[in-house]
Amino acid sequence: MELFNAGYFTFESVTLLFLIFSPLLGCVVLGLPFFNSAKEKALGRVATFSFFISLIEFVLAGYLFFNLGSDTTLEYKTSFQLISYLGVNFSLLFDGLSGVLVLLTTFIFPLVFLSLNLISSSYRSYSSLMLIMESTIIGSFLAVDLFVFYMFWELMLLPLFFIIGIWGGDKRIHATIKFILFTLSGSFIMLLAIFYLALLSKEQLGAYSFELTNLLKLNFTYKEEFFLFLAFAFGFGVKIPVFPLHTWLPDAHVEAPTGGSVILAAILLKSGVYGFLRFAIQLFPRVISDVAPYVAILGVIAIIYAALMALVQKDIKRVVAYSSISHLGYCVLGMLLISSVTLNGVVVQMLSHGFVSAALFLLVGMMYNRYHTKEIEAYGGMASASPRLAVIFFIFTLSAIAFPLTSGFVGEFLILTGSFKFLPVLTGIAALGLILGAAYMLTLYKRVFFGKLNLSKESVKDLTFREVYLFIPLILATLWIGIYPQSFLDRVAPALKIIQKENISNNNVYSNVLDNFAGLRINK
Repeated sequence: MELFNAGYFTFESVTLLFLIFSPLLGCVVLGLPFFNSAKEKALGRVATFSFFISLIEFVLAGYLFFNLGSDTTLEYKTSFQLISYLGVNFSLLFDGLSGVLVLLTTFIFPLVFLSLNLISSSYRSYSSLMLIMESTIIGSFLAVDLFVFYMFWELMLLPLFFIIGIWGGDKRIHATIKFILFTLSGSFIMLLAIFYLALLSKEQLGAYSFELTNLLKLNFTYKEEFFLFLAFAFGFGVKIPVFPLHTWLPDAHVEAPTGGSVILAAILLKSGVYGFLRFAIQLFPRVISDVAPYVAILGVIAIIYAALMALVQKDIKRVVAYSSISHLGYCVLGMLLISSVTLNGVVVQMLSHGFVSAALFLLVGMMYNRYHTKEIEAYGGMASASPRLAVIFFIFTLSAIAFPLTSGFVGEFLILTGSFKFLPVLTGIAALGLILGAAYMLTLYKRVFFGKLNLSKESVKDLTFREVYLFIPLILATLWIGIYPQSFLDRVAPALKIIQKENISNNNVYSNVLDNFAGLRINK
């Protein structure tokens, strides 16, 4: 690895490497004796330092993202050789698609460190695992060499495994085992497909390669392309999670500590959607056009099924967990319908869900930290006793039910509008999810914040002003996307155009595939 060759220490390479590895450096610094002090001092020092590291990441990611433009040449990339014999290169790409998710990642992590007081012990270990997870998540979003991507993809599971297993609830062992079995099984099948692609590159290109630009040159038989897509779809589908691969998620959410639930919902689930957009759609365009309606059906099932499940839950956190599955079902509905409207909607929906799910899980965590219960029936009448909590919870309830001028409205509106052109009947069924979403979220809000106060009035503590300030960035982000989504979509557009071009060039009559699909398409 010739790091000192001319060209490696460019602004692009140094910046992208810093984005990935500075959290790991912060993790090392946390091991210094300075952070090993009395409980209150340790909390303050660890939280401040971790927040500072993650804030630097956010500023840098914001600088890179908002310097992107509508020109496809405006992207940041670097590559250097890791394993020459196997053709493994440490290739990184920061474009609109990866950049928007890196920005979301670096936006959420500082908020998690500001809420470090929601755990009761081992602040250094917890923060170190969070920093490792931030590093691996960013690495997975930036890597365009499939071998490197897979390494980051797998490594980001380990910190969350320990976070749930150590700081989780009473059933944390069951939840962690279920989580790791589902995700590892999906990843293993995808790994076999990745190695098969490398063998094909050796056969067709004369050398092993895992890099996306080289793999796009490969010629597949339809049978090869179909089974390779299935392998990738299984790996990415578990992570979203696509119905019926979703059963690990509610348990993981309920048992995870607040920070773990926030990162899982706001960021990790998006890595599955990103995998489809970055790799599966571009590598297997012929198959995409054939399987898109069936994947859309799974998305619609998730929207309706998870919404109905949320309606009957007795645990607040489980309601929010099922709402995550339902809202990401819209991404599943639209992500393989290769049109600019649906792809833009998927991007906005990922951002919106990141903001809203992070806020709701933080609010539930603060409530649990005060009253040690997540049961809906234990509350009631909280609006008069905790007005600040009621107002903030209501703001994010509005976004969760896709209220106009919030980010939730923009994402779901674009997806439903774009998908109606291809699958009007399915889209109509999916639109029922909006009604069901309003039903379970407003029912939850009514049961928690109105009626008789079930807690003793003396025990009720409203959000402190420090806690209120924690939600201001999330509120502003939700309104910004709801009012002016174009400021993000302009920078994502070039990456989405490449995805569309790759599919159109390989499949000139994409829409014809949908014409005879069970009579669901009504016009060309």
